[in-house]
Parts: sequence; structure tokens; C-alpha cells
Amino acid sequence: YDGTAFTPRGLEDVSGYPNLIAELLRRGWSEGDLAKLTWQNSVRVLRDAEAVARDEQSGRGPSHATITELDGPLG
Repeated sequence: YDGTAFTPRGLEDVSGYPNLIAELLRRGWSEGDLAKLTWQNSVRVLRDAEAVARDEQSGRGPSHATITELDGPLG
């Protein structure tokens, strides 16, 4: 919701999600499709992020450069 100017009535925050899920079920969404919409997508995103982190870590190590070394002295 960060940066969203408008939200549907009843979905101003996550407390409305149970009503959204109930409505999607009423409209014929399967339990499997709802799982993909909700937690399975989150799990996929986290797995993908972990894979990227592993790839990054297998390359060069962390930088030990200081701000002064990178940007020069203040002033």
C-alpha cells in the first residue's frame, strides 16, 4: 500500500484480506488458485531472492571501502 493513493473500499489495509478471499471463493476461485495468489507467491519471491543472494555472495566479497574513499573528503 506504500505510495497507493486510492484503495478499494474494504481493502484499505490487510485486515480486509479475509473478505477478499471469501469473495474470490464465492466467485469460483479454486483453493489452489487462491494459494498461488497469496502465500505461494510470497514463498516464490523469497526463494528467488535467496537465489540471487547466493549468486551475489559467490562472486566478489563485500566492499570494505569507506565513503571518503568512494566520494572523497567532505567540503
